Amino acid sequence: MACASLTAIAEDCGLNPGGAKPYFLIAAKEDIDTIPAATDEVITTAITMQSTKVFVKWDLDPDSVEMKVKTEGEGLSKSIMVEIEAFLPRLTAPIQAAIKLAIGRQLVIVLVDAQGRKRLIGDVEKGAFCDFEANTGKKGSDKAGHLLKFTLSGQDHAPYHITSSIPTG
Repeated sequence: MACASLTAIAEDCGLNPGGAKPYFLIAAKEDIDTIPAATDEVITTAITMQSTKVFVKWDLDPDSVEMKVKTEGEGLSKSIMVEIEAFLPRLTAPIQAAIKLAIGRQLVIVLVDAQGRKRLIGDVEKGAFCDFEANTGKKGSDKAGHLLKFTLSGQDHAPYHITSSIPTG
């Protein structure tokens, strides 16, 4: 099997602000029925969910969401790892309950970057895992809440762009 040829990368004019929107959409991998195949790194048709299941919105602290995509492994055994870090303000019981449901489950996440482009992290075969650290802060001006870290490793592709609508509740 031959490798794909390298292609040129044209300069893209205009602003390119970093960051992501202060929320993401999240679903358990087992709640997703199908994710259509990507063409040229873009999914253009809708994701289908198991009956009554949808992606839910997690509102996050502004300017706290960051996605990193990097290679891992050595030589010809390289794969792609995705890490998302975000801060979820407040230490309420409903927030703790939602995080508890996410722990140990494979999750599929839709992150929207600062330009409004949706990125899909995970698929029906493999999802991201969630770790968290809750912190009360030391004084009244500190932020209390949960530092979330989602990790997806061993992928053969970066997070796909998705242009179709996302099933939400």
